[in-house]
Amino acid sequence: MVNGGKEATLKTGGQGFDGVSLYWGSADTYNTLSVLDMAGNVLKTITGLDFASPGANAPGSYYNDPKYNQYVTYTLDSLTGQKIGGLKFASGNTAFELDNVSFFNIAPTSVPEPATLTLFFMRGVPRAWGLSACAMACRGKGGLC
Repeated sequence: MVNGGKEATLKTGGQGFDGVSLYWGSADTYNTLSVLDMAGNVLKTITGLDFASPGANAPGSYYNDPKYNQYVTYTLDSLTGQKIGGLKFASGNTAFELDNVSFFNIAPTSVPEPATLTLFFMRGVPRAWGLSACAMACRGKGGLC
């Protein structure tokens, strides 16, 4: 929690990440999350209004409403080469409530080798034909095989 009128910075300790996820509680209009790069420059600024309009502090809103208490995930495009180096939380009033901050990297998706795919399909196709043939034969016998 970051008290009103204050800010706090969470650094990744020199390791860069592709994404970050956190539980943002009571998303108010005066709460600001800044996603920082490895040098401490702001990559993205997110406010409570970005995902929970009109904000938990708006007249008629209820701060316990699930609409204002959500997991927020921000992911960079790994092709840009940018990495997340930290977060800055700021609250202009009562507080910025948060929990479960998690940084992550996106692993490249592996693609099966063409030879492996060939073996997979060669093995699977006859089974599919066999099931189709069995189904067709069952039709001719009134559904009993």
